Amino acid sequence: MVKTKIAQLAPKFVLTVMDDDVAGLEQRKVEIWETKKNDIVLKGFRKGHVPREHAENAIGYDNLYEEVVREVVARGIRESGQKVVGVGQAFIDLFAKDQPVVARVEVWLEPAVHVVDASGKKTFEGIEFEAPDVSVEDAEVEALIQRMRDAAATTKTVEREAVSGDVVVIDFIGKLAADGSPFRGNTATSYQVIVGAGILLPEFEAQLVGVKTGDVKDVALTFPDTWPAKELAGKQAIFATTVKEVKERNLPEVNDDFAKQMGYESLVSAREKMNEGLMLNKQQQTQAQVEQQLLMGLLRSVNVDPIPESMIQHQVGVLIQNMLEGVGMNLEDYLKKAKITKEELITQHQQAAMTDIRARLVLKAIAEHEKLVVTPEEEEQALKIAQMTQFKDMDIETLRKQIDREALAVNICVKKAMALVQEKAVHKVKLAGGPALQQ
Repeated sequence: MVKTKIAQLAPKFVLTVMDDDVAGLEQRKVEIWETKKNDIVLKGFRKGHVPREHAENAIGYDNLYEEVVREVVARGIRESGQKVVGVGQAFIDLFAKDQPVVARVEVWLEPAVHVVDASGKKTFEGIEFEAPDVSVEDAEVEALIQRMRDAAATTKTVEREAVSGDVVVIDFIGKLAADGSPFRGNTATSYQVIVGAGILLPEFEAQLVGVKTGDVKDVALTFPDTWPAKELAGKQAIFATTVKEVKERNLPEVNDDFAKQMGYESLVSAREKMNEGLMLNKQQQTQAQVEQQLLMGLLRSVNVDPIPESMIQHQVGVLIQNMLEGVGMNLEDYLKKAKITKEELITQHQQAAMTDIRARLVLKAIAEHEKLVVTPEEEEQALKIAQMTQFKDMDIETLRKQIDREALAVNICVKKAMALVQEKAVHKVKLAGGPALQQ
């Protein structure tokens, strides 16, 4: 049986672990000896024929059976009832034949979260947030229909001057006007531009009105001061442009036939479905903004004890790995491209890591305090969502067997805690040109 005792040695703790199941410990040592004895080589003995007692003395009892101590410590951590988030150095106090194992291990515990203040008030209630009333204008639906018309447009080559709405196929080479030097992204071949659509700078597209196939012209423009490539912002450039083709676009008429081609029953149905889709998208965006406000409010209102460095380092690693996967680069290539050191990259992510950790700790603490539980229906729904979004190559039954149910339950409870915080929050509707009103 494993017994544990914990003592604080700021900023960490020391967990003392004792396993007094002597018979079980000795049996485990026998198992370890059987797996190692054939590989032990000592002077004066043939390989695999070293007497056990001799090996224990020559190699060292602690070294030969180190797995026993590691297993006892790991079991002690699991059974201690403590929320251990980091493990440091272990010290052996007693480890000998026919004796209990006693060891001490440095641990970092999950920081305490104070969801109730000294007066008994729940610190996660009454968080204020602002959210606008969500609606969809007819013009937004029509703009979506227009984008679908653009996507379904057909083209035909024409022998005339280009007008707004035409597709002009061009080659271009750009150079800075001041010194004729090239710049990144200064060339393109067979680039298709819808004149007036805003794909390129308006100043560029405007100079394509009136061109014909075979024309060669210099297009001069000035990059805006807000241009993302700072080395080009505010500078003048000249693009040597060759017109290879002018194509007229034919857009489908907006009627029931067009709606059916787009997968709807009718034009009326299409507008209704688009309205619903736009509304859902706006609601999701608004909800994300609300949750962000609530999280920031929680972090201001709910006190969290200092976060162990091991937790911060782990979360920084997660954020960096997610970022690298998102850009499709390895760490070495990213550092070269960004022209920063690994230490600088870590520093850039530390604040976000601490915010993520504190937010999750607070929501977990709320779930525990409010005794939020996961129903079988909620777990099943979460499994299906995970299968559709994260584990598309795995069937639901395999996922059900392999997924970490405890982690899944925590994620569900965190979401339920956020819903509870929003339920207990104060919604302030901000009126245009006026003060926020409590709802």
